[in-house]
Amino acid sequence: MIGTASPAKHGALRAMGIDHVLDSGSGDLETEVARLTNGRGVDVVLDARGGEQLAQSYRMLARLGRSSSTARRRWWSAGSATRSACSRSCNSVRCSTRSIS
Repeated sequence: MIGTASPAKHGALRAMGIDHVLDSGSGDLETEVARLTNGRGVDVVLDARGGEQLAQSYRMLARLGRSSSTARRRWWSAGSATRSACSRSCNSVRCSTRSIS
């Protein structure tokens, strides 16, 4: 399992049993994920940030990988970077925390 967070939260991720903890602010996440997965990509992305980070998440997905986003930022529009990043038969679910009580 690969997790991303700010450096201050790395210890918490390790305590949860995350095998590989990466700096979410690193501009090199895609390269590091590719290295850790031998170029395959990840099967599942759980995204809470949206925007460009969601597009980056799609680029890190393995073929037929799945992505779920709880982000409140705009995440999908015609011609968006997110849509073009999802060119490998991936699946996406958008969840809203507003509907959770």
